[in-house]
Amino acid sequence: MTKNHLDSIKNENLKSDIIFCLNQNEELSKIIELQKEFKVNIFSKNPDLIYNWLEKAKKLNIKEINSFVNLIESV
Repeated sequence: MTKNHLDSIKNENLKSDIIFCLNQNEELSKIIELQKEFKVNIFSKNPDLIYNWLEKAKKLNIKEINSFVNLIESV
């Protein structure tokens, strides 16, 4: 989660908890970044960006993300 996203959170305790969780869980941070990239890439309508995103997503090797990638690739 980027600083800009955290700035919109007014509750300082919640913001602190989110920062703590993201710092403690690298995989969660990677998933959030991957999700943000997907949103940008899908709206770009550039197939190369989507293919690159799919490869990056596969490298995380997370069951649920792999399932999503397989669904996209099956279309």
